[in-house]
Amino acid sequence: NHLGIDVIPLPDGEILRFDDPEKQSGNKNCWLYLSPSGTYAVYGNWGTGERYDWFMDDLEAISDEELTTILAKVDVARQEQIKQRQDAQELAASNAVRRVSGALPATADHLYLQKKGIPPANAYQDGDDLLIALRNAEGNIRNLQKINARGKKRFIKGGEVSGNFALIGA
Repeated sequence: NHLGIDVIPLPDGEILRFDDPEKQSGNKNCWLYLSPSGTYAVYGNWGTGERYDWFMDDLEAISDEELTTILAKVDVARQEQIKQRQDAQELAASNAVRRVSGALPATADHLYLQKKGIPPANAYQDGDDLLIALRNAEGNIRNLQKINARGKKRFIKGGEVSGNFALIGA
């Protein structure tokens, strides 16, 4: 379907959240409210700010009061999404600090560092994994990038990436 959802929405008056098909899996940026009667829906994308109304062809538009109630539910769901994202970011930051605290300073013989010609300054090593701490403007660790010897890179799931930086080799 054109909404990019793989479930059939139920007319239960609840907010259905689903992934924006143009974004990374698990983003839950899109939402849909289908009225209990199934005669109208409001749907949109929190990431883009888009919002659309849908009505069965033979019905009049919903009242302003009904729309206000629906949008209030959408706002509550949006706030829940923000809270869940913040909680995931805090958990990832805590895990990153723990991993970095338990790691040793990286050595110049790590295969990835050798391949890239980068000195090991500001990098950590946990076994064969290179750990690069991502910090915010205040210098706090908010995430880390794990790089294996073959160069495969992974951030901690749910952690902040945007607005953070890493100093390596400096």
